[in-house]
Amino acid sequence: MTPQSISKAFALCAAMYRERFQIPTDKGEARFMIEVWADILADVPDETGIAAFRRHCETDSRPPTPADIRNLTHVNLTLPSAGEAWAEAWDKACSRGYQDGVVAEMSHPEIRAAAKATPWSRICYAENERELSFTQRDFMRIYEGLVERTEREVSRTAIEGQSRPAIMPKMKTIDAAIVDKECTT
Repeated sequence: MTPQSISKAFALCAAMYRERFQIPTDKGEARFMIEVWADILADVPDETGIAAFRRHCETDSRPPTPADIRNLTHVNLTLPSAGEAWAEAWDKACSRGYQDGVVAEMSHPEIRAAAKATPWSRICYAENERELSFTQRDFMRIYEGLVERTEREVSRTAIEGQSRPAIMPKMKTIDAAIVDKECTT
């Protein structure tokens, strides 16, 4: 988390916990406290961290510690490693029927999405080892990005207490309302 998001989270905690959550009045001490928290939570994305602070305020009567926030942001997600994902995609590309251009079904949507984005034809029709190694590198880079995005999304929705499918219909109705409003003006 960045110092700016920690400051916002501290404001939330100060409003929720009142005198139980004290932010130092000295600017230097307050800045030091924010920097310590930001250092401890440096690997937590801002959106996820704010959601964790909000969830903690809703569910716990005592002020949070960095460990509390870290525990709320930790979600155990079991996706294959990039090497395992590549092995699955390569195995499917080597199987009969891959030539029709349709990306085969994979064990996880992230593997299929990475195969599609690489693109699939590069995986299926690599002509030599050099071309195949570049294709493998691109696939693994894309897959790792998709895994990161999935982990952030799962973590954020788990903290907020929502399921992933419930998010999309809300976004679609908001978009439809904006379009309707623009059409009538």
